[in-house]
Amino acid sequence: MRRTRVITRNMVVSTDRVLGNSAKCKVQSEKCKLNGIQHFALCTAFEQSRPIRSHAPRGVSLLIVIIALGLASALGMSLIKLCLIQSRHIQRATFANQSRLLVEAGVDRAVAELKLDPTFKGTTWKLKPEELDGRHPALVSIEIKPVENEPKQRQIVVTADYPVEPSLRSRVSVTRQFIP
Repeated sequence: MRRTRVITRNMVVSTDRVLGNSAKCKVQSEKCKLNGIQHFALCTAFEQSRPIRSHAPRGVSLLIVIIALGLASALGMSLIKLCLIQSRHIQRATFANQSRLLVEAGVDRAVAELKLDPTFKGTTWKLKPEELDGRHPALVSIEIKPVENEPKQRQIVVTADYPVEPSLRSRVSVTRQFIP
């Protein structure tokens, strides 16, 4: 019995040849029964026609896909977080703007009250949600103080809280001088 082992580019072809019998070829579980040189030539041609397999370990592509999904998920979560932060910032800016408008309305109301009644000392103005945006109530405090050394002048201090809830509150205060 004669055993031949041929190493080619990407696989090993081994043949067993016994005189008078057929040769057996083991190439990727293929078995052929040919004699002699024809057998070797066919096995070599078969081997060369097969696609060359990558020597990368199996599962690398799965690992790459898992890493890519993890990165995409992290990016998506950071974008969602950024949107939530921007939404809160816009909400706070809206509340601060509404508080400034309420303070100016409070100053206008104090001036109107002082023109009608020079002894007006102040008031607390409670606004219902229906009077504003329909969601949040507001509180405007008006305080009138005399000015030292100027008996006719008054100091108007207005503080606006919008909304009234402490966790969302935007507070703005303004002090103005009133000369009748």
